[in-house]
Amino acid sequence: RSMSPEVAYDVEDMKVALKDITNDGQTPIAFDVQLKIKQGGALSTTGQLSQKADRAEAQVKIEGMNLTPLKSLVTQVAALTLESAAVSGNMRVDYSQAKTGPSLKAAGAFSLDKLLLNESKSAKPFLSWKTLSADGIDFGLGPDKISIKEVRLVEPDTRIVIFKDQTVNFAAAFQQQGAPSSGQPAKTEKQKSDPANPFPVTVERVRIERAKVDFADLSLVFPFAARIHELSGAVTGISSAPDNRSRLKLEGRVDEYGEVNVEGSLSPLQFETFSDVKVVFRNVAMPLLSPYSATFAGRRIKSGKLNLDLQYKLEDRRLKSNNTVVLDQFTLGERVESQKAVDLPLDLAIALLTDSDGKINASVPIEGDVDHPEFSVGHLVWGAIVNLITSAVTAPFKALGNIVGGEEGIDAILFRPGMDTIPPPEREKLAKVAEALTKRPKIALTVHGAYDPAADGEALRAMQVRRALAQKLGVDLQPDEDPGPVAVDNAETQRALEALSDEREGEDAIEKFEASYEKSEGKKPKRVSAILSLMGRASEDVDFYEKLFQHLIEKAPLATGDLEALAVRRGTAVIKDLTGLAGFDSS
Repeated sequence: RSMSPEVAYDVEDMKVALKDITNDGQTPIAFDVQLKIKQGGALSTTGQLSQKADRAEAQVKIEGMNLTPLKSLVTQVAALTLESAAVSGNMRVDYSQAKTGPSLKAAGAFSLDKLLLNESKSAKPFLSWKTLSADGIDFGLGPDKISIKEVRLVEPDTRIVIFKDQTVNFAAAFQQQGAPSSGQPAKTEKQKSDPANPFPVTVERVRIERAKVDFADLSLVFPFAARIHELSGAVTGISSAPDNRSRLKLEGRVDEYGEVNVEGSLSPLQFETFSDVKVVFRNVAMPLLSPYSATFAGRRIKSGKLNLDLQYKLEDRRLKSNNTVVLDQFTLGERVESQKAVDLPLDLAIALLTDSDGKINASVPIEGDVDHPEFSVGHLVWGAIVNLITSAVTAPFKALGNIVGGEEGIDAILFRPGMDTIPPPEREKLAKVAEALTKRPKIALTVHGAYDPAADGEALRAMQVRRALAQKLGVDLQPDEDPGPVAVDNAETQRALEALSDEREGEDAIEKFEASYEKSEGKKPKRVSAILSLMGRASEDVDFYEKLFQHLIEKAPLATGDLEALAVRRGTAVIKDLTGLAGFDSS
């Protein structure tokens, strides 16, 4: 009655039999006790007790003892209500008292069946199972030990809920009475035993059959829920020894068609010091994860499947692992307002990362110190994904280049000044771009034709002058044909240069240039003779005619439209080359 509600069992149909009762001080008393419990269950024990009560041995059997009268004990340690549970067991117990202290040994089997714990506040199920049984129990005090051959857990079912304030139902359930809600597990009193020498416990094998886990995260833009079910497998080699390594292997389903596999090893009591566990998800429907994409990316997920390989590799309290994410036929949907969403061009990132099979295959390394106050595996994974997306969208051509062997500089095609023909080295670049686009079919590429006003302007003016000279020399040229170099030491060319000067700058233009040349060079030029030129005799003053040629180039008229037309021709040449290489539609 010191508890509310009171803890009470009603014993009925109790039978007690004692034998061999003597006062010789040596003959042990034999006993046989059987009773039934009104609330459910029965208990029986047979054995012997020494007359001094310093030795006893007994066979204890419990059949389906109802534990719900112990509700008050549960509510003292957790905000949970014990709705049902029944314990059964069959144990051999030996007790002795010596000068060195008491010794207790027990061996046998035990089971806790039909457990149901509900959250006290919401009355929603918190934890349940059909059967928890332990076989091959060997328990001792003096010396201390617990050894169990096999624990079998059948159809466990639990709920993990992250609330809007990011507290977790597990933490809230086991919080100390009167403690403020922080979302962190309640602290327990320091154990009196030496933590360096824990009570020795070994469990050879734990079998889990058809487990279910309902997970919900209510802290997101809109609630997320997922169900892992039919989770079965085993954990072997569990021990309280500090250097122990337990191995685990579990398989289950995620919602309707997804699969989860867990395999690895860990230190069960100190997993921060050593854990090497791989969690593999296969064929998980991506729309299920829309609450997370909406919260952190500002977009719903329209379609896709997720394959995820996660490593929880901890050593000396430091996490270091490399995870693999594969998204199949992944498509983003409509936008969702979220203050936590990153501002990134996600459609471009998806296009850059999606291969020709419609898959995004990415490596996501994570690393962190578990002792850091802001340590969070989820935060590290999300940060790594954001870094992956950021690096792709801020350097898209580098990302494309990495696909085809680490080629860099493929974001620009270089042309010779004034030319719109793609040089062979640049065509090699385009071949790499075509290969990358074939592997990333979601990408739409825009080609911007460009020009350099100085270099291209001079080249176009030079081309204009050379074509004009060729025309005066009677050379028949095709529309796009290069007239070739200017032979300024040729008599006909020299006469043509003078004629072109007068034609473009007036009748006395050549005399004005001659005077300017004499002033700048300090010598009078020797011009070609009109009569001697008819016999092919040129002026020896080649420098004068070279400078006249450059002067004509500098004074040649050039409209902005000529440069813009060059840019258009270059862009068209790039598109033509790309469509020819890979058969792309020019759009």
